[in-house]
Amino acid sequence: MQMLRNAFWEIMGEIVRAYPHLPYKSRLDLLKRNGIAVWDVCESAQRTGSLDSKIIKSTVVPNDFNSFLDKHPKIEAVFFNGTVAAKLFRWCFYPYQARLESLKLQILDSTSPARTIAKGEKIRRWLSALSPHISRLD
Repeated sequence: MQMLRNAFWEIMGEIVRAYPHLPYKSRLDLLKRNGIAVWDVCESAQRTGSLDSKIIKSTVVPNDFNSFLDKHPKIEAVFFNGTVAAKLFRWCFYPYQARLESLKLQILDSTSPARTIAKGEKIRRWLSALSPHISRLD
């Protein structure tokens, strides 16, 4: 039986060559060179099981997105890895909605194996959304 796993790095491999077999630091460097930052909505949280939908809201400690935006003022878009991440983001950062109005916010198909669409289709959708914002596509 084949174990299903999150396809994030496989998708990033196809988009910016940040393939899963590369060392983690190399993958992060490739993302950064292409103008992509990876940022979790939650600094920490408890959940039962591995699904984000099982996150217990009362345990969520949000990451400091305001400081992140202050340090990176050129950010123009935020892409969510699935609807749960988007909902958590809106819940955590509701007080800062005015600040977020200048950003493009878009939900992408989750890279989780629980989101059962073909990997090729996920890659196509992610590439379509990210390509206008990527610094270089070589």
